[in-house]
Amino acid sequence: MASVVQFDDIYLNLGSERGKLRLNESGLGWKCASQSTPFTVPTSDIRQAIWQRASRDHAVKLYLKGGDTITLDHFREDDFDAIASAVRDKLKLSLNKREMSLRGWNWGKAQVKGSELQFDVNSTPAFDVPLKHVSNTNLTGKNEVAIEFNLPDDGSAADVDQLSEMRLYVPGDGKEEDSSGEEQDDAPRETAAQLLHARLKETADVGDVAGDVIASFADVAILTPRGRYEIDLFENSMRMRGKTYDYKVQYSAIQQLFVLPKNDDLHNILVIGLDPPMRQGQTRYPYVVLQFPREEEMEVELNANDSLLAKHDKLQKTYDAPAHDVVSQVLRGLCGKKITVTSSFQTVAGHPCLKCNNKANEGALYLLERSVLFVVKPTIFIAYSEVLHVTFSRVAASASKTFDLTFKLRNGQDQQFTSINRDEQQVVEDFLKARNLKLRNDMQEEAALITAALGVDSSDDEDVPAIRGDSGDEGEESPDEDFVDGDDDSEDDLEYNSDAAMSDGDGDAEEPPKKKRKD
Repeated sequence: MASVVQFDDIYLNLGSERGKLRLNESGLGWKCASQSTPFTVPTSDIRQAIWQRASRDHAVKLYLKGGDTITLDHFREDDFDAIASAVRDKLKLSLNKREMSLRGWNWGKAQVKGSELQFDVNSTPAFDVPLKHVSNTNLTGKNEVAIEFNLPDDGSAADVDQLSEMRLYVPGDGKEEDSSGEEQDDAPRETAAQLLHARLKETADVGDVAGDVIASFADVAILTPRGRYEIDLFENSMRMRGKTYDYKVQYSAIQQLFVLPKNDDLHNILVIGLDPPMRQGQTRYPYVVLQFPREEEMEVELNANDSLLAKHDKLQKTYDAPAHDVVSQVLRGLCGKKITVTSSFQTVAGHPCLKCNNKANEGALYLLERSVLFVVKPTIFIAYSEVLHVTFSRVAASASKTFDLTFKLRNGQDQQFTSINRDEQQVVEDFLKARNLKLRNDMQEEAALITAALGVDSSDDEDVPAIRGDSGDEGEESPDEDFVDGDDDSEDDLEYNSDAAMSDGDGDAEEPPKKKRKD
């Protein structure tokens, strides 16, 4: 009998790369082409082996003594005898078959077993989810639990369809049991959804342990998503804990950092650009906006050793500065992104941003050195390199006190910002011209069109048709061929003019001529 048994084209732990699986008396090893070091498990660590159906044909699940689970899939159905013999001879275990529920029902029982979330239908497993793939979990309702899954950090998530979130409706009250297995009637009752949520948070990899927190900031006002959160900064991720929702943000997803003053002279905002965006159900948040009082001072000492400070050379051991500076500088040191601040632009009132609207949303527009940023809802970022031209529009009428600004982008889309104070027009034009942007002024064109429409040139009078007796020449009147004026003593004069000459009964009045009779 060969000392090593090998199986080709096997996937490890639901991964995307195929590799070679080898089994011998000391344990098993798996290696793919992109790895230089194989993945190995000693025989002494394996306590059970299961054969079951999987999404990629059949799989072997190995349950370790420490509670972890290893999944090896892409076995053919006729490989069972060979793999069962290898497990029995090399690992000294029997390979047990486990039937899976194929009813297709979407109701059953969800429970955490070891390092997996298992969903059973009629006491038969339908599917299981390795909890190491869970990135976050939230209670989205009294009886609903949302489970979010990790997405690849290399950007490959945009190329393929994959499961990003699953929601479980868990009705009823939870039942706590004591050590003897009996229910505790006096224990405070929680819903079954709350118990499952708590169990998932304990078991799943939804955050680092408390000892690994580098810095923590309590009661931070966040404008998007709105609420007050406690922010914990770890070495590789940031967690925002609110009353209802918790969010986890990988530093690799942070693409931009902005620190900007508001026009109220009371607050500063920290804008964090994310790709992929943060999710809450179907809602996506590509930008997180934090708000800090401008006068709030903060003193923080990081929970970081020398090796961490050496790895992130932008970090300092202690900070003593305004709150918005401390949080932004710590984030900058951990994620390695540069902080963008305000430019030299100022309004006529000396403010750093323009008050305007985007559709029905009121906000502030910041003209930065290389981009424009509209906050708060929605947060819109436009790089000058993506702009074809900028159009100033609104009819230059005396009643109009505002103008609109439209950015035409290279991808064919338009972003329009309306209701900007007209006093800011020249300041904005000068600033955008200095950034070499092409400008179009529709106000002058529209005003010229209106002037041309209202003021008709005299040289074109002959071509304009007369309207209701107006021939276009006020100095002359054209005679009516069907009407001949009589004497001044007309019938109208007799009726309306008291000075008209009245004819007496002696026949002084001249009789009208008689018509000639035609023979």
